Amino acid sequence: MPVMMHVTSRDAYEPNNTPASAYVIYCGNVISATIDPAGDVDYYRFTGAAAYTMIADIDARVNGSPVDSVLTLFDSDGTTVLAENDDFSVWIPCWNIAFLAAAPIT
Repeated sequence: MPVMMHVTSRDAYEPNNTPASAYVIYCGNVISATIDPAGDVDYYRFTGAAAYTMIADIDARVNGSPVDSVLTLFDSDGTTVLAENDDFSVWIPCWNIAFLAAAPIT
């Protein structure tokens, strides 16, 4: 009798579902993660100097995914929103944030 298995994709950065468990990334890192299951929230942490420009984007639609994501940049307290993008445009088929730090950030 055949055995059926349900396999879910899991990214290497889990668990990172809270600000306290945020995965540390470094300047120049490019990561590929998975939003799974539906409603998954992932946090990442980085440090930048004053005048540091941080650029983050989600390329799910570019890669054929129907996901409707939100990209949010929080201050180091994990609650203060510094920048957010919940928009999708056919002209720019990804969610992105470009943020220039006025002071050092962690």
